[in-house]
Amino acid sequence: IFITARTSVEDEEKGFLLGAADYITKPFSPVVVRARVRNHINLKIRTDILESVAHTDSLTAVSNRRSYDEYLPDMWNHCMRSGSSLSVLMMDIDHFKAYNDTYGHHHGDMCLVAVATALQGQIHRTSDLVARYRGEEFAIVLPGTPGENAFVLAQKACTAVQALQIEHNSSAASPFVSISLGVATIVPGKDLENAGIKALLEKADLALYQAKLQGRNRAVFSSQS
Repeated sequence: IFITARTSVEDEEKGFLLGAADYITKPFSPVVVRARVRNHINLKIRTDILESVAHTDSLTAVSNRRSYDEYLPDMWNHCMRSGSSLSVLMMDIDHFKAYNDTYGHHHGDMCLVAVATALQGQIHRTSDLVARYRGEEFAIVLPGTPGENAFVLAQKACTAVQALQIEHNSSAASPFVSISLGVATIVPGKDLENAGIKALLEKADLALYQAKLQGRNRAVFSSQS
């Protein structure tokens, strides 16, 4: 908020072009300044809340698909500049349709919330992102994380979901709700961003497919180059 003796329209326009939220000319009233500051603080709070809602899954409270789609390219570019690894975990809740058919959609929603919370509990850096990808699918983005570390985290996530001990009598993988995970890692290069991200996700999807073929309730690391 500018408080200034410059009163011309050109100066006011320049102030707003520089990013000002408001432009107050002298002489000013302290009461008016406090009121305008208060209004802009309230507006900022509301804007932040709306931004958070727009990027949060309403059921599980983790990031949503929109947030994931925006975050992954940002982390690709960040890791490309720093020359570090970018890891992605893709995961499904095993036999979730059968779980819904057996226990009902209300319990299915509760299961999704519990799994999302368990996954979020494995993340300890602000740069890591847990997102609900779609339905019973989740993803974790791990910038600056080499493959071996990402695989260890995937195994911990698998164990954390099992430790919830949510009964699942319709699962062939486990008597409790479990997840299957695919892990892929790449060091982003100067190739086209979209092509590189697509290759990374294809590797993660292939690893997830292998986890399912091997009996589910496990993590598989993509060794594909």
